[in-house]
This record gives sequence, C-alpha cells and structure tokens, in this order.
Amino acid sequence: SGAGAAWTLISSPAASGAAVDIINLSAYGEILVFLRQVTGDSAHIRQVLVSTDNGATFLNTSGNYVALGSDGQETNDTVLSLHNTSSAAARSCWGIINGFNLGTSYKFWQTGFPTTNLVAYVNTLTALNAIRVRPHTGLFTGGTIYVLGR
Repeated sequence: SGAGAAWTLISSPAASGAAVDIINLSAYGEILVFLRQVTGDSAHIRQVLVSTDNGATFLNTSGNYVALGSDGQETNDTVLSLHNTSSAAARSCWGIINGFNLGTSYKFWQTGFPTTNLVAYVNTLTALNAIRVRPHTGLFTGGTIYVLGR
C-alpha cells in the first residue's frame, strides 16, 4: 500500500492493564498508533513493541530498536517510545511504523515529538505482524488506543 492510500481503523481498545496487544497486522505496510488521553496507576512512558510471530513474542532486547539522535548517532534501545516524560496523568501521543510488513527492509518509527529516542528504526529485515502498547512501568487505567493501517 502506498503513502497515498487511506488509513483504516484496525482496532480501538481501551487502555487497560499492563499491555494491549494488536495482532494479525501483516496486511499493512504502515501502522499508526494513537493514544488518546491514556492514564496510568503510576508515572510511566507509553511504549510500543513489535512482533514477527503474530504476538507469540515481542522484540524487547537492546538493539532490537535503534534510536536516532538529531546528530545522526545511533543508540541501541529495547522499545519504541511514544514520548519522553513519565506521567500518570492523561497523555495523548502517536507514532508511525513505516515498512511494517516488508521482509526486505528496516522498519522506520517516528512520533509527533521528533526528539531524542523518538525517531528510530526496528533492527530487523523480517516482516512484522503484531504490536504491543504498554506503559514502561505500572498499568494503564484509562483512555483509548487507536491502531490504524494502510
């Protein structure tokens, strides 16, 4: 699917618990994750993990994700972050994964906040097919997670 294709709403679950998994995404070349007014039981950063086996496991080892600094330097990471400041209060944020279902290319991540660790790539040439949205600590207690694809 090209960049001109329309976005399709895939799922819009409540943000609740330690993680929200969205599977069966192999048909999509781009995935947009939008968290609207997501709250937590403790201060946390909202994060995304990806899967190559439809959610049986999620990539979360240092080097699975590579953050790109504004100076072009790479830093190994364990997640894709949606923002940089921990808070339990309601937060809205978004990120896009390009090349999601391609087995021949890295997958690129960008958020609405293009600062350190919020622009990255997924360090695999394997096609992706699921995501996990999670707080880095504690639990989600409210808000909505929208996942769109094209």
